[in-house]
Amino acid sequence: MSTFDISETDNFLTVWSNVSYFLNQNELLNLALVSKKLYDKIALPKLYNKIHITKNPILRVEGCYLDCNTTYISGYRSIQKTNDQNDLFLFDRIEQFISVLEKHSHLVKEFILDDSIFTDISGTQQLVSQLISIISNIQTIEKILIRDPMVSSKFTEKKHLIESLKYLELYNFMFFEGDSIASDVTSMKINIDSSFDPTIIIDDSLMNILINQLDTLEILLTDEHLNFMEILELLNRNKVLFKNVRALKFSFTHFQDDTSGKLIYDYFSQTFEINNIEKLEINFCCHIEYCNCIDNFLELLAPQMEKLNKIALADSLYQNKGDNTLQEHFDASVGKFLLCLPNYETQLKELCIRHDPPLNGLGTDTVEGNYYRRRKFYEEILPNFKSLEKLIVPRMLQSISLYEIIVCDLLWNGCTCSHCKKYLPYFDEYLMNHQYYSRETGSYEDIIPPVMFGYVGDMLDQRNRYEIDWDLNCFKYNPVNIYWNFHGYEQIHHFHNYKCNFDENIFHALLVCVAHFFNGYMDHLVAFLPSLKVAMLSGFYYTIADKELYLYNGIQRRYKCIYDQ
Repeated sequence: MSTFDISETDNFLTVWSNVSYFLNQNELLNLALVSKKLYDKIALPKLYNKIHITKNPILRVEGCYLDCNTTYISGYRSIQKTNDQNDLFLFDRIEQFISVLEKHSHLVKEFILDDSIFTDISGTQQLVSQLISIISNIQTIEKILIRDPMVSSKFTEKKHLIESLKYLELYNFMFFEGDSIASDVTSMKINIDSSFDPTIIIDDSLMNILINQLDTLEILLTDEHLNFMEILELLNRNKVLFKNVRALKFSFTHFQDDTSGKLIYDYFSQTFEINNIEKLEINFCCHIEYCNCIDNFLELLAPQMEKLNKIALADSLYQNKGDNTLQEHFDASVGKFLLCLPNYETQLKELCIRHDPPLNGLGTDTVEGNYYRRRKFYEEILPNFKSLEKLIVPRMLQSISLYEIIVCDLLWNGCTCSHCKKYLPYFDEYLMNHQYYSRETGSYEDIIPPVMFGYVGDMLDQRNRYEIDWDLNCFKYNPVNIYWNFHGYEQIHHFHNYKCNFDENIFHALLVCVAHFFNGYMDHLVAFLPSLKVAMLSGFYYTIADKELYLYNGIQRRYKCIYDQ
């Protein structure tokens, strides 16, 4: 082969290597059929590079690239299906994957297994164990993420022996006897459960990784009664200072009156180089009613975060979910923190705000005026972030559902397009003929709009609830396909004299109606945030252009809803 031919071949492969970043697994399979060179050099390595096993199939649509760079192994792609059917399809696909995995295992760099992928745990346990056994023997793999606690607990000991790992998951800062940590570990998740011992002495080899190597750290408290202050005290006592952490996620829990937000901050600042952190996620859970610990902590933290450009703040209410006063208190805490960040106008690129509304959308003091006050608050806050490119509000629909007049407006005075005119009356009929069990009254109550849209919001939240660990990573994973049958939840049933035809087949029609209602919010957001490129509101994914390029819902707009048009 001449030098010219070699150069042409190299250019050919370089071009296709770049193109492959925008090809999903089906398109890579087609590419593999074109030539042996493309099969060996491009398609095969890409297909095996990152494997993600999910219970439900992913959402797919032309022009969206969230499903690229990952091979998904999932269950039955059908609107209506039984758990047994989904198990059978997924079981068969994993079996097929195992049959070819050993031959190509050296190509696997990242493996993700979601939580509870099978309904029949006992009948599928052997298959999952076989799969994990093969994965745990791949000595070139860099990341293994097993979200199923039952599977993960059996696998933890083996995982620590893989020297090539760059991501490691630990429990309670503990090692198994004789363990060693891979020298390349730069990312770690530390789970803290009820067996946590705050008096332990951290192993020297782990200390070295924590202090000198980690750039990404997640500290997850699996029990809301665990105290974050105890974690900080342990790290402080062991003289741990995370010098290189750039991305940090942790659970901020507080249930002791004698522990103030200032004290927590003092320990926190002795444990982390705060001015190095660029990406931050905090999940707050305070057990003390009307406590100011969150405000106090954030007030002290914000001015020190000189490099922060990605922030996610989540509220987990221990009690009184749906209390409008608590919701507004959290809004105010978020707003004050964001406006105290250095250079927030030009530096903040990604923002996520996660509230904790009740499942069934029923709250207290949720009158119309309170909704408009909260809306006005965000109308005044958001325009300050001129450089914001990504906005994520995972539970927006549930938060709106608290205000009955707003979701009634959605249902009865909402979009007037042909789709909404056709389908919205059906959902009015659903409300008139269905009830749910109210724990508050101890009796069956008629389903009202807040209840129904609260359930819908929860279903939408499941599009990525089990697929992502960090809210800020939601645009790195493809959401899964979830359908609601309009029953379940709090013992929903229809009246005996009513023939109910509501099932999964009509769920997408309802989502389109909600997406059209959300257009009003998106119109404001793209006006407030000139740099916005993508948004995710309650499982609805949006892409935003610089100019009015999209014909969406009959109108030329700067944005479009990706999956629910």
